[in-house]
This record gives sequence, C-alpha cells and structure tokens, in this order.
Amino acid sequence: MKPFFIEAIDTLFFRDGRPFEVGGEANLQVPPAPSTFYGAIRSALIAAGRGGLAAFKNGGEHEFKEWVGEDKDSEGFTARLTIKGPLFARKMGAYITRFFPLPRDLLIYEEKEKVFLVPTKLKPLPEDIVTNHKIKMLLINPYSQSAEYRMLFLSEKLFQKYLSGGIQEPYELHYGEDLLKIEDVYKSDFREGVSLKTRQKNAETGRLFTMQHMALKSESNMQMGFYVECEIPEVFQSNTLLRLGGDGKVAQFQPISVSEIDMQEVTTQIEKTKFFKIYLATPAIFELGDISQAMFNKSFDDSPGLEFELITAALGRGGMYGGYDVAVNVPKVSFPAVPAGSVFYFRLIKGSAEQVLQAFHEQCISDRRKNQGFGYSFVGGINHV
Repeated sequence: MKPFFIEAIDTLFFRDGRPFEVGGEANLQVPPAPSTFYGAIRSALIAAGRGGLAAFKNGGEHEFKEWVGEDKDSEGFTARLTIKGPLFARKMGAYITRFFPLPRDLLIYEEKEKVFLVPTKLKPLPEDIVTNHKIKMLLINPYSQSAEYRMLFLSEKLFQKYLSGGIQEPYELHYGEDLLKIEDVYKSDFREGVSLKTRQKNAETGRLFTMQHMALKSESNMQMGFYVECEIPEVFQSNTLLRLGGDGKVAQFQPISVSEIDMQEVTTQIEKTKFFKIYLATPAIFELGDISQAMFNKSFDDSPGLEFELITAALGRGGMYGGYDVAVNVPKVSFPAVPAGSVFYFRLIKGSAEQVLQAFHEQCISDRRKNQGFGYSFVGGINHV
C-alpha cells in the first residue's frame, strides 16, 4: 500500500452515528469513520473510470471494475480497493507528521502550565470483581495525582516512544508539537439550515437545524489533513479531487512519503517478556462486541502456531458506524465499534515476536469492514508486568 495525504479545500462534515432530526443538531464524529474515506475514494474511482456511474450501476464495462467491485456490494467485498486509516496528519512543506489518538492506557494530568502523560500500571484482578471476559489484570493509575483520559493526539515520534515502553513514569511535555488538542487540529464551524417544503420549496415553520462542520487548521507553512494508505490503480495516484463526507465537500488526494516506525525495541521486549499490546488507531467492529473472534479463540488463522491470551484492556465508549449507499440510495447497516485509542494486553503463549508483528502490526484487524480501514492496529511492548 502507498501513503497519501488528504487536504481539505473547504470545511468538512462528518456526522456521528446519533439519530438526527430536523430541529436538532448534527454533531461531528472525531476521528471520522474510515468508511467515509473508503467511500470517497471508491466513488472517485467510479466517476473517473470509463463508463462512469452509469456503467457501474447497470453492470456494464467499467475501467476500474476490479477495484470498485459490484454495484450491489455496498461493503466492498468484491472490490480490490483497500485502505488503512485515516489518521490526522500535519503537512509542513514536504514533511508529513502523523498523529495518533491518545492510547487509553495513558492518562492526562495538568498542573498550572505543565501537562503530564500518566501511564497506567497492571494490577492483579481482585477475586470479588466479576467481568464478562476472563481477564487476570486491571489497569490502574498508581500515582497520587488525579488523572483522566482526554481525546488528544500523539505525534508519531511520541507514539513510537509509547510503543517501545518509553513512558513508564509521568512524562512532562507541552501542547502543540508532539501532543495536540482538538483545537490544534480543527475548529468547529456551525452552519444553520432549514427544511424546505417538497413542492413549494419554501421554508417550513419550526424546521431549523444545526450542522457542525470541521475547519482543519491551516497556517502559512502548515496544513492539517488526513493520512491514509491505499491500494489503488497507478493512474489514479496523483493530485485527485475527492468528495469527502457530507454536503459534497471537496478535498485533494496526493501521494506522499513517510518514515516507518522502528520496531526493533518492541520486538526485543516481546521476545524477552512474552507480553505485548495491540493499539487501535481507528475504530474496530468486532463480532463479539468488545473483542475480536481471534482474541476469543486465542489464535490467528493466518498465523498458524501463534497463541496468545488476553489479560486486560483499556477501552472507551464505543459508537455506531454505518454510512450511506449512494448506488441504491439507502442507509447502510450500522454496527457498534470499539473506539480508536483502545488498547489490548496479551500474554504470548506460543510463537515469536515476528509472528505477532506480522499478524497485528499495521494491519486492519476488525472482524467487519477491515478492507475499509476499521481496526488499524499497531503492536507495542510491555515491560512492567
């Protein structure tokens, strides 16, 4: 797969999965759903290929038939197109920095002008606590300071430090460079609208509504955008325009280069301790709700000989992820998802660190819609068991 940067030309609208009625407010979904980006790229491929939308809907000859699949296939099962992501990214000249949702086993503590990343620690599960999964450990805040989880974003430099187990004590840093707040990424742009009568096309009484748009931060030498990895046709890979999200907003899709995360230290830790963690950079839709079928089975079908055991997890409150099928003009089925930033801890029973990385590092591990970027995962080491 090749990396791409998506730069918004206008504000963007990514509505969350909560019901929205006229007279209410449509709120942003942050981070945006991977399926939104998959759908935008797939739609652009359909429109760009010889035959266009008509050939796609009527089953005719389409230039990118292999990539876009069948018209009745709203999930993309018959399409070769796959993506990983999205992640927020910052572009400064030709340099791209990816930003990852704050892992949920890290908490935030602020003291005056200082901010600290506070790592949680493993503690044996007390016998009087009952859980729906047979976990053996809890993650707790062992420090006297009261800390909380917030929706923040780590730079890839700080994220690599986290994966390598380099944040074992409260870690002081400042907002703006390696740790971004929501307002460092975008500002909310609220738009008012009114429902129109079907025939007269004039405003209906009491039918006002509000939509929350995303205006990505932009300065003279800096632009916030999105990072995705895609497998797409070569002819489609340079400076393509996409209709991204609701309201038909336009964004530019351009190839980039990024450095890979160094996993040598993580590999060494896994081999030494026989423990590892899986971090979700995008939401994951699991058949069993909050764990995948592979986690429940303690094995991975594509990696024979690899066995592992879930010992604990740091999960957030999930959301609903659906979408809209433009080919047949109906909403897609919505599924609950484990949120981005969630972390799962495992004990390696059988197999090697290399097998763990091949199975779970920079892979999409969602049970549903993984071709659309759900469950984009990274492997980290654990050195405090």
